[in-house]
Amino acid sequence: QRCRGVFTVLDALLGALRASIENRDQVEAGRIAHALKGSAANVGACLLANIARDAEIAAKTGDFAAARAACDAAPAAYDATRRAVDNRIAAFERR
Repeated sequence: QRCRGVFTVLDALLGALRASIENRDQVEAGRIAHALKGSAANVGACLLANIARDAEIAAKTGDFAAARAACDAAPAAYDATRRAVDNRIAAFERR
């Protein structure tokens, strides 16, 4: 349950990041991307963490097109991570 709970946090961060990028809020987008990067890295979601890093750098430099592109790539990485975690938990539960 705890492993799956992290996705609630990641969902909220992704939504907030998208909103801050759409609002062109450089400070908030950078802050949220940084939080997303850390949260993703803490659970081993390296691709998602790298995408968040790209969004963070882009947002902090005011490159909202690049930040939006990174944000657009995040759902695929998120979905792949979620599937991997779900599969791992299911395999563990079958033991």
